[in-house]
Amino acid sequence: MEQKFPFPKISKFVLALLLLMSPLMISVQPAFATEYSDINDIFEFEGVEQANELDEIFELGEIRDLIPTSGFVTEPIIAAGGRHNVALKSDGSVWVWGNNQLGQLGDGTRNTHLVPVQVQNLRNMVSVSAGMNHTVALRDDGTVWAWGENFSNQLGSGEGGYVRSIPDQVQNINNVVSIATGSTHTVALKDDGTVWSWGFHGTSHSGLIHQVQNLSNVTAVAAGGRHSVALKSDGTVWAWGANLSGQLGDGTTSPHQYFPVQVQNLNNIISIAAGQGHSVALKSDGTVWTWGGNPCGQLGDGTTSPYQYLPVQVQNLNNIAAIAAGSTHTVALRNDGTVWAWGINGSCILDGTVYRYQHTPIQLENLSNIVSISAGWSHTIALRSDETVWAWGYNWAGQLGDSTTIDRFTPMRVLGPNGVGYLNLGESAPLIDPIANYFAESSYTYNHALATRAAVLSSLADNQEALESELIENWGVPANNIHSAGDPLSTLDVHRVHYTFATRQIERNGDTYNLIFVIVRGTAGLEWLISIQVIQFLRMANL
Repeated sequence: MEQKFPFPKISKFVLALLLLMSPLMISVQPAFATEYSDINDIFEFEGVEQANELDEIFELGEIRDLIPTSGFVTEPIIAAGGRHNVALKSDGSVWVWGNNQLGQLGDGTRNTHLVPVQVQNLRNMVSVSAGMNHTVALRDDGTVWAWGENFSNQLGSGEGGYVRSIPDQVQNINNVVSIATGSTHTVALKDDGTVWSWGFHGTSHSGLIHQVQNLSNVTAVAAGGRHSVALKSDGTVWAWGANLSGQLGDGTTSPHQYFPVQVQNLNNIISIAAGQGHSVALKSDGTVWTWGGNPCGQLGDGTTSPYQYLPVQVQNLNNIAAIAAGSTHTVALRNDGTVWAWGINGSCILDGTVYRYQHTPIQLENLSNIVSISAGWSHTIALRSDETVWAWGYNWAGQLGDSTTIDRFTPMRVLGPNGVGYLNLGESAPLIDPIANYFAESSYTYNHALATRAAVLSSLADNQEALESELIENWGVPANNIHSAGDPLSTLDVHRVHYTFATRQIERNGDTYNLIFVIVRGTAGLEWLISIQVIQFLRMANL
């Protein structure tokens, strides 16, 4: 969203005063060869009369988008939804592609995207999950963010019946360590081993976030069509919700269970997955066990039985390291990096052969060195060791990310943003650098110079603690790089001023940029409250 800050230009006097005062607290002189002996030197660029003329450059978006938090690294994750996908890069950014009719891509539109686009206003994410038409992300601070369809309250807002096309924090839940999304509900695991849920899960609608009763010491959760599954620390598996296909694995034909029941004849489990009407578990010995609906062979037990109310072992499969469950197909990753699949194959969800139903696992050809898998409604995606993403199956909404809507019989590599190159989850999102873009189109090159930007950051106005928290969490400033001076914020009135100085560095193209924040609170007779961000030191030279 473009935003213009209609505040007065910063005078040379005010800027000079701030720059002269800042060495009292920290060193703000750039560590570069160019030294400025006079404040006027800063403004005397060739071709630019005053630094304030650069204001128009910054009207490209919110100022914090210019400075992503540096140094953040997480494990890349892929997740397949109904007809869309979400991927987490190692830098904590989130990328999506495919169907967007209900805002499940979170880019602020309802336009379907055939290649990956970045979800806006998300940073430092550590996990992602995709439901039928909604998407959820987990931040490193334990907060949960959701977007997309909310007709069943699956976004946790407490109010259903609408679509949200941008991420919003799920309220009244924190300390979350794992998330899972079903068709129309969401499940979260807290760091204390308790499980929380919201949305429609086969027994009732609940927009209110509630704790799942009679369940503790949980280490993993999975969400299916209308049921949920939890793995306890003792290796047992528990399930609740809809049970019309026997997907709860308790040996009964009860249509649903309001509270978790233990899956029978199952122990030593290390991983779980849930499909539309079936469930999957991976044992510590590398074998895979399934239960629930089997009309398309998704249980992989070699039978044509439509249901299995108790777990059965998948045939001819061992040394498995990971599992995934789609609507009516199941996928397994062996420890040698090969991928195996079974279930419905009506539109090349498996390997593109002529079989419509595959009752036992088959290996996917031309796919190796895979480290992660995820199964959607009628497509599958995989992450290779080189951190590229591959996809195959139905593609009517562009969920394969190859810039087409053509179904694919064999795995295809997902393209990069704008269809350029290929998506790589190990690459950092490009730093938005409007200054560089601006001068790339002019007759100037640059090394270092000084640009300023005036803006009131309302979120910093409360108190010093809130101000410092904002700088640390959202601007990547080390805590020991924040210093303050002047009157306390609580006593500010006319002729009282509070100053906060903060610094951080960012690396770009081999150069180190010193980012300096000079935040002023008060009036000091100037009749305005303003924050000044000294964004980057640059040095322009006329060609």
